[in-house]
Amino acid sequence: MALSRCLHDSEFYARVCQRVSHPHILDPHQDWTDAERYQRLRELEPYRETTPSTSRARTLVQPMLKVLWTGPRRILDIGCDDGSLLSALATHWKVERADGVDTRRTVIERASEAFPSMSFHCMDATASDAASLFAEVDTVILSMVLHHMTSDQREALRVRLRSAPRLRWVLLREHDCDSPQWRDFLEVVHGLYAIHEDHAFVDTYHAEFQTKEEWRQWASTLGTVVKTTDSNSPRIDSGRFINPTRSFCMLVNVTP
Repeated sequence: MALSRCLHDSEFYARVCQRVSHPHILDPHQDWTDAERYQRLRELEPYRETTPSTSRARTLVQPMLKVLWTGPRRILDIGCDDGSLLSALATHWKVERADGVDTRRTVIERASEAFPSMSFHCMDATASDAASLFAEVDTVILSMVLHHMTSDQREALRVRLRSAPRLRWVLLREHDCDSPQWRDFLEVVHGLYAIHEDHAFVDTYHAEFQTKEEWRQWASTLGTVVKTTDSNSPRIDSGRFINPTRSFCMLVNVTP
């Protein structure tokens, strides 16, 4: 679905509101360029990583630690955003080295400023100049990034992960989109993000939402899926969905 539809199609908003959102949060007749209204929506997202070092980032790592409590020493976060999730995991695991990769320069700049003890790189993780980052890494984090990749990009990433000489664990976190309304909700959230936080996101936006089982099938091409846990469940208020999305964490052992 084109992102422009999220931004301009009022019928699309109306359909999403009717299906999955709290009426006073996602009202198709409201001006969604209003930053305060947008922030109210963002506060309802349990998968959101925002300001570095926030308690929310620390909360988000808990489901990930349920599947991998200890062990990593050199970690790489692909699609690291502002680095807050990477920082929380690195602190818990007491790692020797932590690297983050993202294609958005603005978030890499924020991460580098907020977490100077870690290394952040503005690049495509599947590009040739990123190969050196995989040479010593033992754990790769893929948190809410796979659904933004095309099938070709995911295949290129799979090949790179399989060839990483010391890689043992891949820890992924994704949406479990097994109904159309959840996809609709996420499309709208991504559209509002483009309006309020990153206008360039409109030019690069891509999303392929899948079910947990479909993501498991992809993960199985890397190695053995050893553990899966729910990251959050839909939040309901007075019988209405506030956030209809489910997410999960999955640990893959890629050791031959």
